[in-house]
Amino acid sequence: MVLDREKILNLLQQKESVTLEFKTCTNKISNSVYETVCAFLNTIGGYIFLGVEDNGNIVGVNEEFVKDLRVDFSNTLNSQDKLDPPMPIMLNEAYIDGKIILYAYIAESSEIHQLNRKIYYRSNEGDRDITKNRIMIKKLYNRKSNYTADSIVYPNLKIDDFDENTITFFKTHLPMNHPFKDLDNETILKQDMFYKTDELTGRMGYTRSALLLFGKSIVISNLLPWYRVDILKRINDIIRYDDRFISENNLIKAYTEVIDYLCKNVDKPFFLKEFRTYDAVSDLIREIVSNIIIHRDYVSPEPTRIYIYKDRLEFINPNVPLTYSEVNLNNYMPMSKNLTISKVFRLIKYADEIGSGFIKINDICKNYLKTTPMIFDDEYFKIQIFLKESNILNNDNLKEELNLSSEEKILNYIKLNGKITNEECRKLLDIERARVKQLFAKLVKENKIKKEGNGPSTYYVLHN
Repeated sequence: MVLDREKILNLLQQKESVTLEFKTCTNKISNSVYETVCAFLNTIGGYIFLGVEDNGNIVGVNEEFVKDLRVDFSNTLNSQDKLDPPMPIMLNEAYIDGKIILYAYIAESSEIHQLNRKIYYRSNEGDRDITKNRIMIKKLYNRKSNYTADSIVYPNLKIDDFDENTITFFKTHLPMNHPFKDLDNETILKQDMFYKTDELTGRMGYTRSALLLFGKSIVISNLLPWYRVDILKRINDIIRYDDRFISENNLIKAYTEVIDYLCKNVDKPFFLKEFRTYDAVSDLIREIVSNIIIHRDYVSPEPTRIYIYKDRLEFINPNVPLTYSEVNLNNYMPMSKNLTISKVFRLIKYADEIGSGFIKINDICKNYLKTTPMIFDDEYFKIQIFLKESNILNNDNLKEELNLSSEEKILNYIKLNGKITNEECRKLLDIERARVKQLFAKLVKENKIKKEGNGPSTYYVLHN
């Protein structure tokens, strides 16, 4: 993709991000360039510029090495011994202010690529080696294969594995003339939206969506042991919790359970609406709970997490990201990730049309709480709702704090508490233990922290 001068200058004025990388590389191409290319291929693509410093300052590549740089770049990416599968990508050349820069646009690939037998993934923290990260590999595979809860079939599930009361509740809450109202439970679950053919084996069975919507909790736990909504109340103890609630029931039951717990444990000021008292926070909770149930990634082996703080609510959902960025009314793209679950929730009035919930969340925050929700579409879909006007999220300092990298959050935690353990870091960042070890190793290597103690007593402090 050839860019004009205006487009290049516009990109160079931006900060490095999930889709933008600057490399100096004046005389030769560093291996980190190929790591970025591999990460872009595996994630959502992006631009890479050579001859540009991290801050966007143009230093230019050495003119006598331009041809060699372009040849080396193409040869490496076309070599299966280096990049597997190979990808034909060429560097483009541009003259800016008398200096030569090289650049390329790397589009997202439909396959998973390895560089020197390592798999790289792009995030706001840069290029991550996820070769040994089982959860991230599974997420990446799901993203490439468009694997959803609607496409996973369980041929061995029987009608007795489903909760009769939930199916009856579904039938009684359907619109008056809906054809399912006159069907028995087994016939309902044999409808196309709940019962499909496995494309790989040819066997028929109930889908994961059907199991999640109507299954008995014991059956769901046996087949999906990671499935749950985990709520931690952190009013006084913000590291552990004051109280904990876990819902492992099917989605229709979990919807009411989670809403009930949140409404009982969140401070709810009342407002006037059309001359009547209005419980804006309860309405807000219902919209968000519906949103996280409908749009979470039910292929990822991770729970949904909700945190209750004194001044805010945080919702963290397993996710197949689309934008890897902050989401607002200007860039929001309504898209249902679980068609069957969405349809069922709309039929029983647990949800409105796709996209309307996002607008309502913003409206309630703006008109009643006088705050702005912070929403991030990344490896996890995160919603942060501040409940008090004094904590308006338009504040630049607060927004900067929320966008801190994982390394910065670790360092800030140590500054406040003197040390940090593996378990404290895992809870702080909501990440798996393997990722915590990677972050600690990186900070130790950069001489920012140092390890103290051994075994279970290990902790980390700032490096002197």
